[in-house]
Amino acid sequence: MSNDYIKSIFEDRDGNLWIGTTDGLNKLDPGRKTFTRYHEKEGLPNTFIYGILGDDHGILWLSTNGGISKLDPVSGKFRNYALKDGLQSREFNTGAYHRSKRTGEMFFGGINGVNLFHPDSVKDSSFLPPIVLTDFKKFDLPVKLDIDIANATKLKLDYEENVFSFEFAALDYTHPEKNQYAYMLEGFDQDWVYCGTRRFARYTNLDPGDYTFRVKGTNHDGVWNPQGAALRIAIVPPFWMTWWFKILTVAATLAAVAAAAKYVSMRKFKQRLEAIERQQALSRERERISKDMHDELGANLTKIAILGELAQQNFANPQKLRSDLQKISATARATIDSMSEIIWAINPKNNSLDNLAAYLRKCAADCFELTAINYRLHFPEAVPGHSISAEFRRHVFLVVKEAIHNIVKHAGATEAEMQLISYDHTLEISIRDNGQGFVPETVNGCGNGLCNMSKRMADIGGEFEIQSQPNGGTRVRIWAKIKCV
Repeated sequence: MSNDYIKSIFEDRDGNLWIGTTDGLNKLDPGRKTFTRYHEKEGLPNTFIYGILGDDHGILWLSTNGGISKLDPVSGKFRNYALKDGLQSREFNTGAYHRSKRTGEMFFGGINGVNLFHPDSVKDSSFLPPIVLTDFKKFDLPVKLDIDIANATKLKLDYEENVFSFEFAALDYTHPEKNQYAYMLEGFDQDWVYCGTRRFARYTNLDPGDYTFRVKGTNHDGVWNPQGAALRIAIVPPFWMTWWFKILTVAATLAAVAAAAKYVSMRKFKQRLEAIERQQALSRERERISKDMHDELGANLTKIAILGELAQQNFANPQKLRSDLQKISATARATIDSMSEIIWAINPKNNSLDNLAAYLRKCAADCFELTAINYRLHFPEAVPGHSISAEFRRHVFLVVKEAIHNIVKHAGATEAEMQLISYDHTLEISIRDNGQGFVPETVNGCGNGLCNMSKRMADIGGEFEIQSQPNGGTRVRIWAKIKCV
């Protein structure tokens, strides 16, 4: 039961009990012993039920606080009558209802009198009103279309125009306020939306795609025109949601994946190649160190051994013995220096430009300190710490060492100057003296190691330049691009 306050009870010809209460209509099925409730959402104009009468066709007639309502128990549909249908009032009274057994006429009393009618004389209109669209809005603003919305069959909207509304009407002018409507947007709504007498529908934030808006309506007696009206709507997707863009995106993604795979493959290949090159460079470095040790250390040790034997033979001659011992001492010191240079050359911690500059400065100072030559060294306060290869620093060191030794041994100079600068990943060193000089073109072969010096700079992609003239001193200049490793 919907409510305990019972106003009327009626038994239909099938034995069902219909109970009217102050809050809805109830149907009791004696066989199943179940109640079925009827409220406004089922179609009642009002839930306060005063009286219930049945006609010869099994149709129920109800008096309520919202007028008289006709219920077909089989279909469950209500047909409601109001003041404009001739009722004395919307409100009726308790117990004021009766059906004449002789004539079949029905009486319902209310606050302004009595309504008398025969059920068979109350005919519903069979007119099916045309349903038309009367307005279209985007973002709640009217839109001027190329064709009247009532005659349009299709609308095309941009993806940003996804908030829109329709207004519609059933062309039944008898009691237009009683016309009812239902609408559905195919592609969005799952079922019809019954909106009563409301004459508009609004949709927001629809996805791009194709839709069909359908609306149907009734006449003033609630008879539906199922055909209604329809309008196709196409919401155009943004370019990034189109099929061609998706294909391009997939293609671009595949291309990017392929490029990334190729990049990774090439990078691995390059790494393997660099590893091989490093291994080959290491092998060459080992061969060079072995050769240097054999050539320099081997030669010096052989010389020491020979001088030792001569010293033994000249033991009785103090002057020759002293000369031999001095030579042995000088050769031993040269051997120690060569060993120090080899150790410095093979230490990977020295593979930076600032370490090379520091070592060159120390070697130049040590060499000139043992002479009467007045020397000046011009080095930057801060040298970039670029990584350099062992080959680069070895060749630069040997060229500088050769140039300094030439000054000390052959130039007869009283002054010497060395300058080191670094700019734009370039190392430049110049070494100048005020010695006797020479004409470079007259030097036979590779005298003074000039060919060696030039070849070493060429091996690291650098340049070697020498300027000299008799009694005009000599200037050696070298420069090379720093290849960071």
